[in-house]
Amino acid sequence: MRLIGTLKKEYDIQLILKSPMHISSGTRQGGYNAILRTSSGPIVPASAIKGKARDNFSKLVQSKCESKSGNKYCTCPVCSIFGGTGYQPARIIIEDFLFVKQDNADVPISIRPNVAIDRYRKVAKDQALVFNEVLSKGVFHGRVQVYFTPETIQFEKELKLSFKMIEAIGTGKSRGLGFVHVEVKDIE
Repeated sequence: MRLIGTLKKEYDIQLILKSPMHISSGTRQGGYNAILRTSSGPIVPASAIKGKARDNFSKLVQSKCESKSGNKYCTCPVCSIFGGTGYQPARIIIEDFLFVKQDNADVPISIRPNVAIDRYRKVAKDQALVFNEVLSKGVFHGRVQVYFTPETIQFEKELKLSFKMIEAIGTGKSRGLGFVHVEVKDIE
């Protein structure tokens, strides 16, 4: 599909785990918080990737978003690519990132204990022992499509860099969870 006046670019992106990761599915199974998965295995939701990339991209281009000043339609590079308020759809399509199995090996999942901390008193909360399912190691793979306009194509380098700047995904960063290395490749 090609929209008039647009240039479609596709990117192949890999998230390589540098530490164990936990992305909660919001369900408890057998007394622990399960990781997010489909029938084919663990996933990183596209919304998590898009949110991190949008935040990084806005820091890189340092443009003033007009939608925050009351305008309904914003022409800043961030809103032009990632979408804005009102009817300003995104020109970027990110798919869920799927776990890549290595040599038909089992998915390296383990259970980790965690104690919730009361941030104000700086002590453990009463009856707050929680168990989380974590993915110990591996690689996630996904694709991104962007429909650049003549005005936004000049920000392609910054957009690719915004994905490479993603350092962590999921919960538990203060406990050393979710740190990743990101590789971005153009698809011809």
